[in-house]
Amino acid sequence: GTNYGITAKSWTDAGAGTFTEGTGTVTFDVAGGTINSNETFENVTINHAGTSTLGAALDLDDTLTITAGALDVSGTNYGITAKSWTDAGAGTFTEGTGTVTFDVAGGTINSNENFNNVTINHAGTTTLGAAITTGGNLTITAGTFDVDNTNNYGITIGNDYTNNGTFTARNGTVTFNATDAGNTLSGTLSGTSAFYDLTLNGAGGDWTPDAAVAVTNDLTVTDGSLLGTQNVTVNGNVTGAGTVTLTGGTFEQRVAAVKNFGSSGGANVWRFATLILSNSSAVDRTISPNAGTGNIRVDTLFQIGKAADTNFTTFENNLSNDRVLDMNGNVDITSRGTLQASNNQNFNVAGNWTKTGAFVHNSGTVTFDGAGASTQEFTGNSTFYNFTATATAARTLSFTSGSGSTQIIDNLWTVTGAASNHITLSRLGGAGTDFWYINPNTWSVNFVTVSNSTNLASSIINPSTYTDSGNNRNWFPGSTSAASSGGSTQGGGRVPPSQDQNLIESLREQIRKLFERIAELRRIGREEEIPSLEEEIKELEKIVPKEAPLALRGEWRLLPMREIGRFVLAPLPRSISKLVEKFPGLEKTFEEIG
Repeated sequence: GTNYGITAKSWTDAGAGTFTEGTGTVTFDVAGGTINSNETFENVTINHAGTSTLGAALDLDDTLTITAGALDVSGTNYGITAKSWTDAGAGTFTEGTGTVTFDVAGGTINSNENFNNVTINHAGTTTLGAAITTGGNLTITAGTFDVDNTNNYGITIGNDYTNNGTFTARNGTVTFNATDAGNTLSGTLSGTSAFYDLTLNGAGGDWTPDAAVAVTNDLTVTDGSLLGTQNVTVNGNVTGAGTVTLTGGTFEQRVAAVKNFGSSGGANVWRFATLILSNSSAVDRTISPNAGTGNIRVDTLFQIGKAADTNFTTFENNLSNDRVLDMNGNVDITSRGTLQASNNQNFNVAGNWTKTGAFVHNSGTVTFDGAGASTQEFTGNSTFYNFTATATAARTLSFTSGSGSTQIIDNLWTVTGAASNHITLSRLGGAGTDFWYINPNTWSVNFVTVSNSTNLASSIINPSTYTDSGNNRNWFPGSTSAASSGGSTQGGGRVPPSQDQNLIESLREQIRKLFERIAELRRIGREEEIPSLEEEIKELEKIVPKEAPLALRGEWRLLPMREIGRFVLAPLPRSISKLVEKFPGLEKTFEEIG
């Protein structure tokens, strides 16, 4: 009952004998001994100038302390089970390929030595008292593994990680440093077991999660590769000179502050199935590329912002670190998204293009390179600088009908098919005589089949080789034009009366967006950003004739009463006032409608 201590060189208890340990401590204070026991110790201390070697598995109910000397699991790699571990001094631990299991709740691991495999398996919590390194696997079979609330100790794992209990990451970093292939992350990797900072750093290493991964701060792929098909969510920066190859699942960078994305060194391609950049905060946020040069490839969907988000997400790809964007799938710039395109890097899109937010071309080129026999669909008004689509195999570009989907080309519109393999330019949705609209500055268009389109440019497109599939205006010699249908003047030709209404609807849609955006910026106290709406004003300049169409006269009911009320009762925002200054005819129009 007094729990006297025992000191010895060796221990042999491999037969029918028993040891009642109480709460005492057995200290091995003479070097060169062997510990061979089938009984459980309470506490064991190694304290000498040599080595104690295990002759059997070692089981403790409480703490193993290595004060000085070495504890060697031997060539047999015997396992050790304990509640706590203390090895913070001059002692050493020769781990071999054995496993240390913490199977009693409430313990602390405080070691300056490496382990091979570590397992947590109990009904309570084991807490770190120092950083921990495993050359092999870390397994949480049951219970909670806590990095410590105050010190946020780091964990380094040499091979696999399995969590079937709970991992409390707090603000700590978990680093995987294997240099071989085939390492896995399994079990619960998100929710209450999410990582805070997750780092992959092993030359030649790769890691594949088998469940959804959540990183509440930074993901850093310093070296090696992140592979797999699982969902990954990161709330901080996404960086590193390694490789990301995710052929399935959704990778989402969901931020609440300004963050960076993409390789930070070298030219490794980062590949995703679906990539979403979004904003969880109550302030507009910007995500920008890191300092590397690696391409960003997306196979299924690249989405900027989420329609349900309160504020906007901007992907700023027009800085010194512009990236090649290789979109083998769809691009969706949502109503809460802005894409600032590069002015000098390739931007290729093989899937559909949807824009309900903002796209700023920055004098760059977007190449639509869908595969042969594919159909690329375009939704929403977009202003491109250079728009390029070429093909040697027949394929289709399909544009949503109506004035809510006008494609404006500030510089060059290139659409070139091949003999007997035209690019078909068609209407998406709509019926009867509904149009899709194109407004190019200059163009190089040939080997095309066109239907249901109105060209808003000052002259006809007039490809040298084409098929007119009907319901086209201002496209080909002899196509319907001003001379045969009274209407307003548009860039040197007469525009059909029905188009006046479409122009007004485009104007109304753009003004509505300006109102909403300006109101949002004022609400969040960021009026200094209002001048950035110049890009949207440029879109209006392309859509609105230089002189307001006189067809508005007597036709004011084309505008709904609510919008008219907003014009009459609300002070015009600065950007709209500037537009009126540029186009006196527009001011006159507002006056005429009341």
